[in-house]
Amino acid sequence: MIPILNEPVYLKVRSLFRREQYDYVQINEEGNFASYLIARACQKQSLKFGIYQGMYQVLLGRRWSLYETVHHKFFRPMIRKHAIGAFCKTSAAKRFLSSKGYQTTHVVPVGLDFSKFENRKNRDWRAHLKIGANEQLILYVGRLEQRRNPLFIAELASKAGPSQHFVVVGEGPSLADVDAIQKERTLNNLHLIGTLSQQELPALYEQADVFILPSDYEIYGMVVAESLFFGTPVISTRTAGPIDIIEVKIQGCLLPSMDVNSWLEALSFTVHHPAIHAAVLSAQLLLKVDLIG
Repeated sequence: MIPILNEPVYLKVRSLFRREQYDYVQINEEGNFASYLIARACQKQSLKFGIYQGMYQVLLGRRWSLYETVHHKFFRPMIRKHAIGAFCKTSAAKRFLSSKGYQTTHVVPVGLDFSKFENRKNRDWRAHLKIGANEQLILYVGRLEQRRNPLFIAELASKAGPSQHFVVVGEGPSLADVDAIQKERTLNNLHLIGTLSQQELPALYEQADVFILPSDYEIYGMVVAESLFFGTPVISTRTAGPIDIIEVKIQGCLLPSMDVNSWLEALSFTVHHPAIHAAVLSAQLLLKVDLIG
């Protein structure tokens, strides 16, 4: 590990390439020092390599800003010269690489692995959480960490109406803070249910009225694709994945900031516009028919 960057370095990659005799190497994320070392090893052995890119901005912080300056001047020219191209998860990632001088880039969206939802476990989550049939079930699934703004979800719950229930699935470093706010404010409409298996999620996705993702930075957001697949509209910040995935006012809403009133208005909008749910369910049906076909 490189301590200052908290990034791994693979010291035996050259011997691995020689032993296995690969035809092609895919490098994950262009802007890492490990990526440069792998690219250099490929170049020295005349081994073709390409880039798989999700990141669309330099990570925040002085150390990453300094590293980006060094990377751009000394490491990127070699990677850019010898890479045969780049597959980008989003249009934002494509624009990022283009701004760094890469010309052969292609957007290839991330796909869902449907097999992980096989052998699903059905459960009446509304009955389990005591959420009425006419009450709004607002779902979040993901790691509880700062960039996903779980404290903002708690703030939404404190300002929302009594018939709006926020169900939070996941754990992480911010869980204790959210739990403390829930108890301090006696938020009976905020349900922290921990981690669920992939087999347990389909029933919860399907019973939710809307999915929320108030994230500062989202490389793709598989939970957005999963939610839409199970017929639930999404409200999200304007991060790279949701911008590419969501058709605004058809599959949900994209919001520019963490303004509580704007989010509450969007939540109300999804309730009072059933056409959104119909559009998501229609798209879901077409996707499943296409898969079967």
